[in-house]
Amino acid sequence: EGKGHKSLRVSDPWGLERRGDDIKELGCYQGSDVARLRHIKLTREAMLSWQLYDAFARISMSIGVNQLLLAMSYYILGYVLLEVGCREAAIAGVVVFGFVAETLLRLD
Repeated sequence: EGKGHKSLRVSDPWGLERRGDDIKELGCYQGSDVARLRHIKLTREAMLSWQLYDAFARISMSIGVNQLLLAMSYYILGYVLLEVGCREAAIAGVVVFGFVAETLLRLD
């Protein structure tokens, strides 16, 4: 009976956590009250210095994927065209990788 009453007050079924009524950050804030919360201020300050890093990382990844697709195209040309001797398959593979590279450049 006492345990059932406790489960109504606390959402933890094992009783290992306490309620968060006295924790300021767990309140229900709306509007401009959210902007004054400490963790929101810290996140916004950190976001300013991470925007440049994020842009650099996105550009670097885009160039890296493009170069990987180009290298795979050259590999297909070298292996399928020269070793196997199948011109149509080599051209189709290069066209597919070229299309994928172009699509990724447009999406980024």
